[in-house]
Amino acid sequence: MRRTLAWTLLAALTTSGGLTACSGDGEAGRTGAAPSPSASPSASPSDSPSPTTDASTPTASASGKARGKGVPPPIVAEAEQVTEDLLSAVERALATPAAADQIDEDLIAGAAREALLAQAAEYADNDWRVTGTPRVVSMVVRRLGSDRLRVRACLDQSDVTVTGASGDELPRGSASTRTRTIYTLQRAGDRWQVVDQTFPRNPDC
Repeated sequence: MRRTLAWTLLAALTTSGGLTACSGDGEAGRTGAAPSPSASPSASPSDSPSPTTDASTPTASASGKARGKGVPPPIVAEAEQVTEDLLSAVERALATPAAADQIDEDLIAGAAREALLAQAAEYADNDWRVTGTPRVVSMVVRRLGSDRLRVRACLDQSDVTVTGASGDELPRGSASTRTRTIYTLQRAGDRWQVVDQTFPRNPDC
């Protein structure tokens, strides 16, 4: 039972957001404010016109895995990179749970950081270790305001394993290898950091 619990806990930490293939599902967790419509820029005759992004027009990242709703491509690319960095950091933290508090505070803060440290403590208590990093299959990025984003990501965890003290792999049980996670990103200086995560009613994607 406790071995299967390890996978349940890992899924709770690293999953929950709708993506290109998973968008449109309701959320069981907290929901952020409705995305703010893009402001229409004003330009004087001497000013160069500013580019606008229509909220109804999707924009895609260079990798093709991430798309934005009312978010310009550079921001979509930044959100994708932050999500990738977070997944790598989580893998490192759960590979050595006792050192999880050393995770970069510029990358993860607030409720998301508290959840990670609690997760690492649970893994340390049970001598569980994680190997492998979830892979982003797809994601959708939306604005929650001028300095906040919502990232709904579909994550493939087929390369992730959880091992016990003896080195044996813990069974996944009914845990799916593809799950969804919803991250809230907050602008902090010149970059974005993950500050919260929630889960959709249906985590499969």
